[in-house]
Amino acid sequence: MEEEKRDGRFDMKPEQEEHMLQRVWQHVREQWHTSTEMRLFAATTAFSLLAVILFYFLVHCPLRAYTQAAEAETAEVRREVVAVVNFKNAHPDRKAYEQELAQHVARAEAQLPRELQQGQLLHEIQQLALLHHVSLQRVLPAEAYQEGGLLVLPLQIACEADYFSLLDLLRDLRHAARFLKVAGIQLESGDGGRLVCKLELRAYAMPA
Repeated sequence: MEEEKRDGRFDMKPEQEEHMLQRVWQHVREQWHTSTEMRLFAATTAFSLLAVILFYFLVHCPLRAYTQAAEAETAEVRREVVAVVNFKNAHPDRKAYEQELAQHVARAEAQLPRELQQGQLLHEIQQLALLHHVSLQRVLPAEAYQEGGLLVLPLQIACEADYFSLLDLLRDLRHAARFLKVAGIQLESGDGGRLVCKLELRAYAMPA
């Protein structure tokens, strides 16, 4: 019985709870208006929170962006330094490097000359045929045209040779100083085990 009475003391009605909350809120308001320390504490807390927010957006964010940009710039400078060092290591002798570069340029100009140089090209093909004992029957250059920014000179060659001589000729044409492309080849059996061959070549040059 005593426990039931004790529990009943704390069994408050809704009206009583609302009245108690109003009294507590009124007490807090009175303390707020009368207590200077409470107002000072609230103002200090609000100011501190505002200072943290301003520091984050006005100091921390710009500083982080600047740091990232500086790191990216440093990485780019490092890459440039590495490239320069690698270049120097690969070409310690400037004079030797210039000579090597000149040789590369000369080979490139020989493979793709500024002009088709048709007469010189036909002469070189004849010399290779004589070297490998290939009998040239016909060499007909066609009309030149442009393709992919280059001048192209088609050549039709009819010749007769044994198997190994023909292979030697094709190998030298492929590795000639002048860039030549074998666009087509037709083979037929000839007399005495020789082969009758029809070649289609493409010679290239840089446009003037």
